[in-house]
Amino acid sequence: MKDFTINGLTAEKEDNMLIEPVFYTRMGLGKGWKLQYTNGMVFGFKSNTYLKAGYPLFTLGVLYKFGGK
Repeated sequence: MKDFTINGLTAEKEDNMLIEPVFYTRMGLGKGWKLQYTNGMVFGFKSNTYLKAGYPLFTLGVLYKFGGK
């Protein structure tokens, strides 16, 4: 954090160490098609007032492989 202001007033800087384990799974649906989902969570090692870990994440996607054998 270089500059941190709240409503235009300088505030005390915070720091945190974050870890974000993410897991994903791919499942074949057919010729060249796959379904993928990802889930994870951000964890912070310090309890801060403003600089906190985020929310859980979840994504869902479809992949298609062009060309190749």
